[in-house]
Amino acid sequence: MIDKITPITEGMEPRIITDPDALIISSLSDEWIRFKARSLIRTAFAIGFAAGLIVATVIISYVLVVVG
Repeated sequence: MIDKITPITEGMEPRIITDPDALIISSLSDEWIRFKARSLIRTAFAIGFAAGLIVATVIISYVLVVVG
């Protein structure tokens, strides 16, 4: 059986994997982690944007009611 080395991305240590199935599982889990991280970041931005809109609406309403 031939040893396989996973592709090295920036900041990663090279890993030698002897089992081809482990190589597939490892690459899938790395991809899944990246997907989940992107999903969490998008969710955080969406929540922040919605909170910002709510705060802006409250401030504008306050200014219109008090000043107007």
